[in-house]
Amino acid sequence: SAAQLDAHELHLGYYYGFFYGFLAALCIYNLLLFAGIGERSHLYYALVLIAVIFCNLSYTGHGVAWLWPGSPGLQRYIILVSMVLYSAAGLLFATRFLPLAENAPRALRWVRGYIIAGLVAIAAALLIESQLTAALVAFTFTALFTVTMFLLGVLAVKRGWPYGRYFLSATFFAMLGVAATVFSVWGKIPFTLLAFHATEAGLMIEATLLALGLAYRVRQYRQAGLLAWQDPLTGLNNRRAFMELSSPYLSAHERRER
Repeated sequence: SAAQLDAHELHLGYYYGFFYGFLAALCIYNLLLFAGIGERSHLYYALVLIAVIFCNLSYTGHGVAWLWPGSPGLQRYIILVSMVLYSAAGLLFATRFLPLAENAPRALRWVRGYIIAGLVAIAAALLIESQLTAALVAFTFTALFTVTMFLLGVLAVKRGWPYGRYFLSATFFAMLGVAATVFSVWGKIPFTLLAFHATEAGLMIEATLLALGLAYRVRQYRQAGLLAWQDPLTGLNNRRAFMELSSPYLSAHERRER
């Protein structure tokens, strides 16, 4: 009925308002952290969140309703392109969040090569204007991305890397959400609204766990900085601490000549 439709649309409005608001808040927070401390993990994570929002806007129809109405040619490819961009951003974040450069250079080279190959392949599909090719590229790239992220998480936990448990847990919930949505649409499990929106729920859990991992990383950096300032025997500040703490006062003295 009309009343049921209105109630359904209202509930969807609250749901997507929370979903986009939650991801947008995390994105702004990480951009501010990047601006403050200059750690690129936060920038790459913000790019992942932007890609998630854009991908969701594309496939839910919000994008064509709000951002590019009357552009069927764009809508024909935008979902597939956004899938590749999201996967590429996720892999880029993984290369920075996990210590691949120091401990697994071969894995790092493979991931970087895979990112480049995916971007080149989707660009080629757009150039030849083949939606079938773009779909094959997007779904293959995204499927392998999901498996790669999970395997990187397993590798991180197996080798005892810092933040590995956060990364593995996050990728597991994202993979679980995507699988639930895919199998429900496929007809392999009963189709329900909960199963259909499982991808978004999984992505929110993933975003929360990765944000917690980044916060834990910041705390460790801070603790390492404090240890570098202190003498381990007495706990007193050392010369390095004196130089850094006194720097603002020395600068003020030089400016004002007082």
